[in-house]
Amino acid sequence: MSSETAPEPRRGPAPRARRALRTAAALGAVALALAGGPAGAVPDGSAGAGTPAPAWRDCGTKDGMPAQCAELPVPVDHARPDGPRIRLRLERIPAARPSARREPPILLIPGGPGLGIAYLREIGPLMKLQRWRENRDVVLFDPRGVGGSAAMRCDRPAPDRPSVITSQAALDATAAANRAFAESCLRRTGEPARHLSADDTAQDIEVLRKAIGQRDGLVAYAGSYGTVFAAAYLDRYRRHPPRALVLDGLVDHSVDLPEFAARNAIGVENAFTRFTRWCAENSACALHGRDAGAVFDRLAAAPSLPAPGAGRRITGDDVRKAAARHMSGGRLEDYGWPRLARSLRAAADGDASDFAHPLGGDKDAGTEGLTRAVLCSDFPMPSRYRALSEHTDRLRRTAPRFGATVFWEVAGDCAGHPSPVTDPPRVPRVSPRSGILLANNLHDPATPLTNALAVLRRLPPTTRVLLADADGHGAAYTSPCANEKLLRYLNDPAGQPPYTVCSAES
Repeated sequence: MSSETAPEPRRGPAPRARRALRTAAALGAVALALAGGPAGAVPDGSAGAGTPAPAWRDCGTKDGMPAQCAELPVPVDHARPDGPRIRLRLERIPAARPSARREPPILLIPGGPGLGIAYLREIGPLMKLQRWRENRDVVLFDPRGVGGSAAMRCDRPAPDRPSVITSQAALDATAAANRAFAESCLRRTGEPARHLSADDTAQDIEVLRKAIGQRDGLVAYAGSYGTVFAAAYLDRYRRHPPRALVLDGLVDHSVDLPEFAARNAIGVENAFTRFTRWCAENSACALHGRDAGAVFDRLAAAPSLPAPGAGRRITGDDVRKAAARHMSGGRLEDYGWPRLARSLRAAADGDASDFAHPLGGDKDAGTEGLTRAVLCSDFPMPSRYRALSEHTDRLRRTAPRFGATVFWEVAGDCAGHPSPVTDPPRVPRVSPRSGILLANNLHDPATPLTNALAVLRRLPPTTRVLLADADGHGAAYTSPCANEKLLRYLNDPAGQPPYTVCSAES
């Protein structure tokens, strides 16, 4: 660990934060390789001392782009560098112009937690990866516990999440079910399952940075929960600050899990209000001409809904949980509001079958176990219901449609989890020499602007800020303007202005 002390509380950026708030109000919303040559060839010294370069091999073409694959060994426990090791699965998308490969690659740090290469490839068209590879190699990886990187395995399915927990007895029952599930994952996966915190992944990222040739500092895009990994990296490697790091869709790791969940719940509620307004004003909404909020309320209150193509019983709770997930898709046709509107209309007309297939599909037990293990290693969860009921009582008033459901869907996962909190919430100590661009949508339901403004106050005055007047989770996916400017920053950090706004796009 570095002996470098944390920077003084930021005074310079206060005007910038005020400008962010003023601009958001004016807009109507404050509310993710190497040098050329054959696979495996690297420039001299690119891997760094003691860090072997990945042995890249061709692994076909994906989405019209060539792909090269490799594995990178890292310690299971970085405190025991000579102990057991796991292999991280890597994938590289070579730069379109071979002459451009003299520049260090861009590393994509996925979120979730539980997401990796498969997800980054799935959203590649939304992220415009073809553009990102024009001038740089782009490197993707499965974080530890995910996909091809010593994936989590469990002996039993994950327990069903209760919609709302209303008593200590119900919380105890949830905790017992969660504990039994997590213990089955620990037994099946072994020692790697005990080293899944954001700090463990941050140390993997440093090994990866050296291996792929980023000699002058980390060049990376981190989205959603990937920003927790990045914050741990910023704190641990203060003596080696990043050259250009994008933090998109900020998770504030200085708060506990209940506060994190409550912010998410309020963000979903606000997003749904915007969805109903969009339906009232836009003929592209399948519910245009109807009261979208009233349609949802009737469906969400139903104990059972006709769903001839579902193969199982569909309830109003299924509708509520699905609607909350669709908020993260914003106005994207296949992920967000348009798809939800079509599903709500079909359900109102007598067929709720769409709600049998949740957005993103059902997680398998291993992925569910991994998600919980990471989250519960990074955020503490009170064991007493009274400490949590204050949040749910408040959310019933401020977020009546989604508050309690979203809160418990997030916070309830860590009730009874047997693993200790090894990377507890804290304010990261960040080198003033760090190259950082903080980006957030003004209307992000999963990581509301509240998070970004709270984190901004703790970052160096040199931090660049980008706000996008967009709906949904992640500026790189939902705002073409933001995507272009984030890429421009990664290619030319010095050329990015201190503060940028991307206006609303049709």
